[in-house]
Amino acid sequence: MDDNVNDFYFLIEGLARYYYLTTDGKEFNKSFAEKRGHLLSSISSVTQNTGSPFSVEVLSDFTTLYISYKDLLGLTQKHKEWNDLLLRIYENLIIKKEKREADFLLLNARQRYEKFLTDYEIISDVVPNYHIASYLGITDVALSRIRKEMNLT
Repeated sequence: MDDNVNDFYFLIEGLARYYYLTTDGKEFNKSFAEKRGHLLSSISSVTQNTGSPFSVEVLSDFTTLYISYKDLLGLTQKHKEWNDLLLRIYENLIIKKEKREADFLLLNARQRYEKFLTDYEIISDVVPNYHIASYLGITDVALSRIRKEMNLT
């Protein structure tokens, strides 16, 4: 995606997915947004004024709140509470990224799927299996096999 992002969007309700798109049109799911307060923005695009490396697709009816990054920074300079909020946002994103990296390095496909079912219990029956497979870094066929072994088909 080449669009610059200038705002922070916060999920109020709904479901979305983050995904990368290759030059040949293949999609790779990065993450899902399903929790109230979830940040829906590209930190690198907002902070470095560059194109977003990923896209966001809304998967259900959706409501967000937004604030421009410039206005948010202004609030952080004037009010400690806003600075604390921004710090918590960054901390949560880093922790989520570290956990996802560890999952890919330390868990096999079935374990990653089991973790997905726990972490995304609310949406696991709503999101199509091909999106889940992409998120897990496996093929649809591999996910089908895992689901069959777990008696989930």
